[in-house]
Amino acid sequence: MNTESKPLKTFALSEREKIREHFTKRAREAPIVSPLDPSSMEAWWDYVDEMREIEQQLREAGEQL
Repeated sequence: MNTESKPLKTFALSEREKIREHFTKRAREAPIVSPLDPSSMEAWWDYVDEMREIEQQLREAGEQL
């Protein structure tokens, strides 16, 4: 029987991991931009704003970027 205990994850660590996973998932879902389509450019800037917000959440959670 193994008597070694596993280190417990703190709430901050698990929360940071959730934010990091969300950031990675959204990074894979970047919209395709057409320079001739204003709506695709708008979608791109919405995506950029969202990624900046997630990045800020990571920094506030103590992630070193």
